Amino acid sequence: MIILIRHIQKLATLVLVGIGCVTPSLTSAESCVSTNNASKTVYWGDLHVHTQYSLDAYAFGATATPDDAYRYARGEPLTLANGRTSQIDRPLDFAAVTDHAATFDLLYLCTDPMNTDNDYCRTLREARDNRDGRTLFTDYLLPIVGATDPAPAAICNDKNFSCSNAMVNQWQRTQRAANEANEPCAFTALIGYEWTASPGGRHWHRNVIFRGSAVTQQPIDYVRYPEVSMLWQQLDAQCKAKDDCHVLTIPHNINWADGGPTFGVESEDSTLRTLRAKFERLAEMHQEKGNSECMPEDPNADVADCGFE
Repeated sequence: MIILIRHIQKLATLVLVGIGCVTPSLTSAESCVSTNNASKTVYWGDLHVHTQYSLDAYAFGATATPDDAYRYARGEPLTLANGRTSQIDRPLDFAAVTDHAATFDLLYLCTDPMNTDNDYCRTLREARDNRDGRTLFTDYLLPIVGATDPAPAAICNDKNFSCSNAMVNQWQRTQRAANEANEPCAFTALIGYEWTASPGGRHWHRNVIFRGSAVTQQPIDYVRYPEVSMLWQQLDAQCKAKDDCHVLTIPHNINWADGGPTFGVESEDSTLRTLRAKFERLAEMHQEKGNSECMPEDPNADVADCGFE
C-alpha cells in the first residue's frame, strides 16, 4: 500500500496526469477539485500488484487478470482461486499492476490453448493444475530471473514461437487494462511492470511506473537488460519528456537485496548517479516480505518488523 501526501498543486503531475487523463482541460489539480480547498490531500493506492501474468503468482494459483486487479482496487468484489470472495473496505485512489516483465512472453505463449501440446507448456500447466507451485518457481522462474547471466524461457529457443511478439502482445494487454480502468479525477490506473533481478536469491527488483499513456514499445526486462544501469539507460533513451513519456523506478523488498551493485550509490560514477536521481526517487518501505530498512540475521526468525513473510 502506498500513501501519498503532497501539496495538491504538485500532486497533479503524478495522479491527475494518469494513464487515461488525456483530456486537454485536465491540466491542473484544480480541474478535479470542486469543494475541497484544503492545501493537502491524502491519496491511497497500491503500486505493487501481481496477477496471473506473473509466473510466480500463476504458479501458486492466481486467476485474476490485470482487469480484475483494477476492478478490485476500485472496490468491486474479487473471486479468489479458492472460491472465496474478497472486497476492500474503501476503494483506492490509484493503482498499478506490476507483473514480472521477464515472463510476459512465456505466459502469453503457454496460456494460449493453441499451445497445449507443446511439451514445455504442458509441463507448466500440469504442475500448476497439480498445485506444484514450488516446482514451477524453481524450474521455470528462477532460471530466468535468478541467474547472474539470465536466459530467456526455454520455449523462446523453439523456432515455431516468437517470444518478441509474445512480449509485445502481453505488454499491450497490460496497457489496455490500465487505460480502460483509468477514470480522470476518480481513479488513476498507472501502466507498469516489474524489472525482476534475483541473482543468487538477492532481490534487486524495481517496479517501473509510467505517468501517462506514453510508454516504451516493450518493457525493459531483466533477461535482456540484466543490470539496473541498463534499465535506466534504456528508459532514458526510449522514454522522452518531449514525447510526454515520464517514468519512475521503485526498488522494493530491499531488506533482501544484500547490497550489490544495484544499490552501490557510493561507488557509482556521476553518470549513473544522475540516472538514478532522474528515475529512482522513491523506495518501497513495507510489504508482506518485511520492512525494507531491516534484515534479521536469520530471514526465517520471528523477529519483530523484520523476519516475516
